[in-house]
Amino acid sequence: MLLLIGAWCAASPATDATWSDLHPRVAAGDSGVDFRALRLAFAASDEYRVDTPALREWQHKVEEALATADFAGADKAAAAWLALEYVNPFAHLGAARAQEGLGAPAQATFHRKVAEGLLDSICQRGEGQTPDAPCAVISVAEIYAYLARRRLEPGASYEAECAGGVPCLVFEVREQDTGNLLDLHFDISRPLAARR
Repeated sequence: MLLLIGAWCAASPATDATWSDLHPRVAAGDSGVDFRALRLAFAASDEYRVDTPALREWQHKVEEALATADFAGADKAAAAWLALEYVNPFAHLGAARAQEGLGAPAQATFHRKVAEGLLDSICQRGEGQTPDAPCAVISVAEIYAYLARRRLEPGASYEAECAGGVPCLVFEVREQDTGNLLDLHFDISRPLAARR
């Protein structure tokens, strides 16, 4: 099974850009990078972790600090979270709220642009609607972030095999604006491989 997961990852669309190429650019303020390449490069790096206690701890600290308007504490916690998981859109949104509270609108705008770029990169045009072209995700949390961004209410979900034997999660969703129902397919080979 582990060998097959590695093969799925290797067969996915690749880019020549590495995490060490892209991450410094974004961290220096470049919000115009290819965010899909950034996410996939992170998943291919030695820094890639999925749903660890440390990540959940920093998320909790950001949320707790923001709930009490402790913007300096939220900023510190968001920075620690981003140091571990720079491609998490929620970490950037937490950093944006902290920066707004600290009176730094330019930094808040930057973090919002990064969060939007990350979210918009999860599904490319024509992806997700069939098992032949699933959306590539690097965590299950990305799926829920994407659904929220697109105003899609998740219903049932189930595991399936997409084209080429890629492991997928299929979500039955309802469009909040129209009520239309559809299935969305997400390639979960990367988070599965990271948990092995």
